[in-house]
Amino acid sequence: MNDMKLYKELTYILCKDWEIFETPATLEQVEALYNANSNYIKLWNDLMIMKSDIKRIYKNALSPVEQIVYSVEDKFIREQLQADIDKRLKDWLRVNPEIVQNLLSKYQ
Repeated sequence: MNDMKLYKELTYILCKDWEIFETPATLEQVEALYNANSNYIKLWNDLMIMKSDIKRIYKNALSPVEQIVYSVEDKFIREQLQADIDKRLKDWLRVNPEIVQNLLSKYQ
């Protein structure tokens, strides 16, 4: 199994159409991209955001549960895990890091 990369905080980009993009890049890295000469910010291989569409860039600390979710590299597994967490919250069940680790173990 690959070593899991834990993120302590994520950087969020809020656009004028209220769409939010999240990236593990630091606020300083996103700021450097924003201040570059290009009209676009390239976050991943398949996402470019036009600078004029950006409303706000901010960072936020992650909860222990979110740290586990974002440490999963496989996007499909991460989405399934988040769906399980959302279902537990909807059903008023407890969600803590131990429970999320158990939910994650069924996908590995």
